[in-house]
Amino acid sequence: MRKPTSTNLENEINLTNFCNGSRALLLINGRWKLPVLFFLLNNNTGTFSDFIKLLPDVSDRMLALHLKEMISDDLIVKKKNGTSLTYYLTDKGISLKPVLNSLADWNTN
Repeated sequence: MRKPTSTNLENEINLTNFCNGSRALLLINGRWKLPVLFFLLNNNTGTFSDFIKLLPDVSDRMLALHLKEMISDDLIVKKKNGTSLTYYLTDKGISLKPVLNSLADWNTN
């Protein structure tokens, strides 16, 4: 978490107000967000333990933080399924599929 008075935060705010691309990248920015999004795109649902298996080096705290951010950004939703919590992509999250696939394909060239 950055201080609200930091120059870095001020620059980020100014850049996102100016550039829609920067604003979009902020939604998927973060070490653990893209793998979670790709997992959900390929599997439709996932649990916290699924993500821990996928990303063994992530701490519970950081994963929870990234999931919370993606929920607040309306990319994923958390629903109670019986005794477990399951994460799903929202329509907004699903709409990222062509963008993320293009990004992954671009990197292989």
